Amino acid sequence: MKKELAFRESNGVAVTLYWQSAANRVSVTVFDAASDELFELDADPSEALDLFHHPYAHAARRGALPVPAAEPVAA
Repeated sequence: MKKELAFRESNGVAVTLYWQSAANRVSVTVFDAASDELFELDADPSEALDLFHHPYAHAARRGALPVPAAEPVAA
């Protein structure tokens, strides 16, 4: 069962810290409403709160940032 441990939202970006009891797994999901992008990162329990507060920094360090879709360019 996935349990929400913490949630925060600012400027359309929602960050949620989850714990999955069956797998004893901690993860953080990030949803950006403006770009409709969602990504999830697994967290070591010792870094879970830091990842919750700084998900983009952790995603960049891991090479896990979502790549925005290319917008058409008018010629």
